[in-house]
Amino acid sequence: IFGEQISDHLPLEFKVSHPGFEGEEVDIFSWNVMARALCRPASLGTSGSSITNNGLELDETIPEYRRRLMDRVAPVLTSWIRSRQVHKRRRWVACLQEAPGHPGLRREFLRAVEAGCGDLQQQQLHCVEKLQSAFACSVTMWDDRTWNLSFCASASEPFHVLCTVLATKADHVPRLRVLNCHFPMSDGTAPAGGFSAGVEALANLLRASPVDQLALAVGDINVDLSDADVVSELAARCREGSRQKEMLREPVAVGSVQGSAVYRGQAVTSDAAVLAQGQALQETLVAS
Repeated sequence: IFGEQISDHLPLEFKVSHPGFEGEEVDIFSWNVMARALCRPASLGTSGSSITNNGLELDETIPEYRRRLMDRVAPVLTSWIRSRQVHKRRRWVACLQEAPGHPGLRREFLRAVEAGCGDLQQQQLHCVEKLQSAFACSVTMWDDRTWNLSFCASASEPFHVLCTVLATKADHVPRLRVLNCHFPMSDGTAPAGGFSAGVEALANLLRASPVDQLALAVGDINVDLSDADVVSELAARCREGSRQKEMLREPVAVGSVQGSAVYRGQAVTSDAAVLAQGQALQETLVAS
């Protein structure tokens, strides 16, 4: 992915297991597909050799960006979705960050994904979108044959979150609250109490999830959850004020991949998935 300059983040797969899913796992795909890459020489008096919005330090024209999306990004996502079709009732969710912000290009990109899925009929590939800026959009998609959308909301600036609550056809299976996250890069500071802003935001999202939902925060969170100390901070934060402390000895389950992204030639760990039982008595987000 990095060598072929497809994105500055790796596409990741996580598997969610829970007793309520009747022994079946849910496959989760998460990928920051990299918005149009821009890179300019640094001005006099600024640090660094360039000013860039991407870890590969690429500078793309609009036609180059479109070709990368259609010829290299879309096939990766399509291949993953098609591999789920082997098991027609297997549940899956795909979360993208930095999909095209331009509505026309975004529609073209999603149509390319649908077309590449072949026998997965168009009406069965459902997606919701949350514009992050003029250049980037978060997209969450799933197969309508296995999930029903029961709630959708979003939060913005500086912690972009697209929330979709998915229910199965069976009432006894817990609803899955998918929090598709794109957090800003850390500036190295921490609020009072010692928690980084990203850890605090992540814990607040999970704690604010309704008690009858299984909450999954996933995406480019710009928090290194391969670090045991950071995970301990997150777990402690999730326990604060909990009415279910006895049930929350292990309040979060974490999946991360070291070196999931690259920035100025250095491997960084910024993409992860965190699973937790909701704790709030009612919904805290406003439906969109």
